[in-house]
Amino acid sequence: MQHGLASISAYLKSKGHVVGLIDLRKLEGWDHFERVVRQSDATVFGISTMSVDYGISERAAALIKKLKPSSVTVIGGVHPTVATDDVIENTDFDYIITKEGEISLHQLLISLERNERPERLIHGESVDVENLPWVDRDIFDYQNSEGKNPLFSHMKPPFVSIVTSRGCPYRCRFCQPAERMVFGNKVKTRPVDDVINELVHLREKYRFSSFLIHDDL
Repeated sequence: MQHGLASISAYLKSKGHVVGLIDLRKLEGWDHFERVVRQSDATVFGISTMSVDYGISERAAALIKKLKPSSVTVIGGVHPTVATDDVIENTDFDYIITKEGEISLHQLLISLERNERPERLIHGESVDVENLPWVDRDIFDYQNSEGKNPLFSHMKPPFVSIVTSRGCPYRCRFCQPAERMVFGNKVKTRPVDDVINELVHLREKYRFSSFLIHDDL
């Protein structure tokens, strides 16, 4: 499960938006993707991408624009944040959101509903993780996907992963400077009670046997 997308979905739903997911990992190929896009009644398509997946994101956006020229495409994630100039050159992306996306995507959708046209490049507003809703696992069919397929073979299903913080104070080259470009220089942690309550909820819902705290820190 991609926790970033699941968090954005939960936040948007809490604000009254209707959210769906096209999970490319579950599709049979690009023909299947085209069929799903044609059948969708969405008018705004959001794409989240890391650098390693950027070519796939470009192809997806091009197909969306070909099949539904009047739709709005929005790209966000790590690659648009660390390589913004590269992404700006691709006109298949109507809007680009850097950094964190929950608040800024919600604000963009409100603007579009009002027939406003904001600036194409949107610098994502920092998110207070203490007030975010729990991530939306249902869009990933969690119980039948990650729930049955733990990230590590020694962990027993049913399995869940959680995120308790954003950001990291260290300067390891594996993550930096990208980590700080996305989340800023401050580590943001969720309240302990909130994490425990989510785990209790997940235990009741999924009866998990193992779990992983999937923080960058």
